[in-house]
Amino acid sequence: MFDMQISNSILINRFMLKVMEVISYQVNPEYARLTELVPGLFICGVSDLNQQNIEKNGITMIVNATHEVPNIKTLGNIPRMKLWIDDTSEFDIYPHLDPVSDQIEAIIADGGAVLVHCVAGVSRSATICLAFLTKYRCETLREAYFLMHSKRPLVRPNIGFWKQLIRFEQEIKGGPASVGMVYDEAQTDHMLPDVYLDQSTQRMQPLWMTLLVVGVVLLFLSVFVHAFPAFHFFELKLNFPFPSLIHRNDTHRVNRKTSLYLKFIIFFFGLQGIQHAVKTENRLVMISKMIFSPPLLSLEYSLP
Repeated sequence: MFDMQISNSILINRFMLKVMEVISYQVNPEYARLTELVPGLFICGVSDLNQQNIEKNGITMIVNATHEVPNIKTLGNIPRMKLWIDDTSEFDIYPHLDPVSDQIEAIIADGGAVLVHCVAGVSRSATICLAFLTKYRCETLREAYFLMHSKRPLVRPNIGFWKQLIRFEQEIKGGPASVGMVYDEAQTDHMLPDVYLDQSTQRMQPLWMTLLVVGVVLLFLSVFVHAFPAFHFFELKLNFPFPSLIHRNDTHRVNRKTSLYLKFIIFFFGLQGIQHAVKTENRLVMISKMIFSPPLLSLEYSLP
């Protein structure tokens, strides 16, 4: 009887632990979904860590970038690497960045595939993947971030991890940092990487593209009307205060030229717009920062 009570107690405790794990690890499915960043490198949150995804994507190694999530036994005998990382700005993740990146590269080069996960697939696992991409797949940390962001827009390492990634880039590339830290205007004591500002300027691209299309169309119409005066319905009509002083032919000529000039100016600004849109692909548009967030310009710096 006593042994049965102990056995029941153990079963209840195990059940409660399982329930607690399920509650603790519940995250937004959109955050946790499995994503392939580059061939052979995958990232996900714990809720998408299952046998089906492992087999479907040919995963041959799992990197567990958490302190609180145990290695899940139901995934079989796949080699695991547990890093015991806490998602806090004070945690020293730097010692993991280089050796884990080397291990990932070795497995991919051997034809394998690596899955890096944390709880949500947003901060810890993203930091490890950014380190790998910076060292082996991209020229800069900035390029690595936008590559990852294009595949997984929800990644957002904490500020402490960003500072260590900047130091890592300077160490392995032997040059200046491509990402700077700036003060957040909403929270003057809070800093964030300037790549987050790039995302806001990239949202301006549809406006610039629209300006370009409108400019091209208007320029074409202006040239067409100028070449074929019969199509006067496209012209800009000017109302002169003393029409009797200006010959009618001169009026038509001035109208056509004025229409052409104005539409050419609109096209010119549209062309400038598309140039800015292209620039926002990998770096900040400085003119946009001057217009929308001037204080940030004087506060940028790179960590030593």
